[in-house]
Amino acid sequence: MVIISESLYKSWQTLDYVNRFVLHHIIYYLCKQKTMEKEQIEAILANSSEEFLERFFETLLNEINSDDELYYKKTRHLLAASLRSEDPDDFFISLCGWSLDTLIAKVQI
Repeated sequence: MVIISESLYKSWQTLDYVNRFVLHHIIYYLCKQKTMEKEQIEAILANSSEEFLERFFETLLNEINSDDELYYKKTRHLLAASLRSEDPDDFFISLCGWSLDTLIAKVQI
């Protein structure tokens, strides 16, 4: 059983059906699985509102900025994750708008 705060419950009540559907998939992933299935990600992409996607990215940035793990460890995790991608450049371009080659060139300047 998952226990949620009253403010989170009130926030849930203000969501429309589509955003509840998307959030349900994310909660299911967090509670039941170690990795999100491709079909779940496709459902989120197909059913999410622009507002939800904006809030998701804002949350992602906040979590990146508040993570206390050392930068070199974060970099190793990002590079390892990019290896699992079909196109590692797509991974980095989706995060920041720059390819891995460009990011490395920026570091070397």
